[in-house]
Amino acid sequence: MFPGGGEYHDPTFPTAKLTMLASKTTTKDRWRQIVKEADRISEKHLITLEPSLSEGQTQQMAESKVRLVVPQFLAGNYTSRQRSWIVPMEDFTGLVLMRQR
Repeated sequence: MFPGGGEYHDPTFPTAKLTMLASKTTTKDRWRQIVKEADRISEKHLITLEPSLSEGQTQQMAESKVRLVVPQFLAGNYTSRQRSWIVPMEDFTGLVLMRQR
């Protein structure tokens, strides 16, 4: 949780400044677990070291407002369509920093 749990639980803290990042070594169907977490945050982020996922699975994630975050060295394992939706780890870090300003 960014910036932290205290800010998340503070109802006066702006929701637009909150970011959630879950992690799973492999996603399989376990990515669905995070959909019901952090209700204040509509779009969740999930980082994984899984080398690739099917387009069907990433489409289901997108429909559930779960954005996949991967290290840059893994991005090439995904199709160009998936890469347009995936967030490289470096970009995710930038997003969190931008929201904290």
